Amino acid sequence: DDSTFTYAIGAATGTYGSLAMSGADWTYTLDNSDSDTTALDAGDSVTDAFTITVTESSSSTTDTMTVTITVTGADDDVSAGADQTGSVTEDASTSTATGTISGSDADADASLSYSGAATGTYGSIALSGAAWTYTLDNTDADTTALDAGDSVTDAFTMTVTDSDSSETDTMTVTITVTGADDDVSAGADQTGAVTEDASTTTATGTVAASDVDGDDSTFTYAIGTAAGTYGSLAMSGADWTYTLDNSDADTTALDAGDSVTDAFTITVTESSSSTTDTMTVTVTITGADDDVSAGADQTGSVTEDATGTTATGTIAGSDADADASLSYSGAATGTYGSIALSGATWTYTLDNSDADTTALDAGDSVTDAFTMTVTDSDSTETDTMTVTITVTGA
Repeated sequence: DDSTFTYAIGAATGTYGSLAMSGADWTYTLDNSDSDTTALDAGDSVTDAFTITVTESSSSTTDTMTVTITVTGADDDVSAGADQTGSVTEDASTSTATGTISGSDADADASLSYSGAATGTYGSIALSGAAWTYTLDNTDADTTALDAGDSVTDAFTMTVTDSDSSETDTMTVTITVTGADDDVSAGADQTGAVTEDASTTTATGTVAASDVDGDDSTFTYAIGTAAGTYGSLAMSGADWTYTLDNSDADTTALDAGDSVTDAFTITVTESSSSTTDTMTVTVTITGADDDVSAGADQTGSVTEDATGTTATGTIAGSDADADASLSYSGAATGTYGSIALSGATWTYTLDNSDADTTALDAGDSVTDAFTMTVTDSDSTETDTMTVTITVTGA
C-alpha cells in the first residue's frame, strides 16, 4: 500500500554526541568538546545508543530500532597553560619568586610531568612538581653589575609532558630582575713606614676602592683627621702621602729603636649612590737619636787677690730624645786657675799663688778657656761648648 512513515528519536542527545534524523536518514555527531568525550584516553571504546521509533501514518502502528555508535578515544593535547611572570630585586631581603604551572590534559588518566629547571643569567629556576621557584644569585657577576633601577629579565621554558602519550606543551616563565646599588669597597687596610730624621720623610700608597656595579663609578676620598701625632696624611685622588714632622715634639722625643704608629681613617664615597666604606692607613715611625746640644758658650770673671776667687755657671746641655741621659766632662787646670764640674754646674777657681797669676799687674786682663763636653750616655753622641774666664790682675 502507499504507506508513509515518520521517525522519532527517543533521546537525541547521548553521552558523547547527538543523533539527528532527516527522513529515514540518521546522523550521529560526536561532540569533541564534551567533557565525557575529552576524558576518553587513547584506545578507550565506549558506546552511545539511541532508540528510533518508526510510525506507519495510515495505521499508526509503530516499531523501534536502536542505533549504537561506538566511540573510540584518542589522546587529547596536553596544555602547559599560560606564560607566567615573577620579579626579584638585587640584594633584597627576599631573593625568590614562585608560581605553579597550570598544566592540564582532559584525558581521564593523564599523568603530567614537568621539566625546565635551569640556570639563567642572573639566577636559576627549580621545579617541585608543577611549582617553580626562581632564586636570584646575588653573588653572580651579571647580577652584581646591575645598577640601581636597571631592569633585566631571565626567561625559562617549562615543558609539560603527558606521561601516557608523551605529548608535550611548553610555557615560559619570565623573571624581571631589578638592580640595586652594591656596597662600595674601600679595599684592604694599608701600611707605611718612615724613620725619624731619615733622608726620606714620606710614605705613600693608593686606596684600592671598587664598586661592582656596571656603571662608571667615581669615588671621592676623605680623611677623618689629617693630622696625626707624629705627622700628617694628605690625599690626591686615591693616592695618600704621609709626611713625618721631624720638628714635632712627639717625634723628636723618640729614641733610637722606638717604634710607634700614626693611624688615619679614609672614607670612600661612590658618587652615584652615596654609599661609603672606610679603610685605615697605619704608618709605623721608627725613632732615631737626636743630636745632643751642649748649649751656648759661657763666660765668667775673677780678679786677682779679690775676696771672691770663683766664677760659676751651668751648662745648658739638651737632647730631645725622651730618655736621653747626659753626662758632662771638661774639668781641667788652666793658666791661672782650674775648672771643676758637678753635673752640669761648673766652678772656676783662680789660683792666686800661681806664678802666672802673681805676675799680673794691676789692670792686666787675661783669659782662661775650657772646652766642656756633653755626652748622651745612650747613644754616645757628644757636643761641646767653651767656658771663657776673664782674669783681671791686681
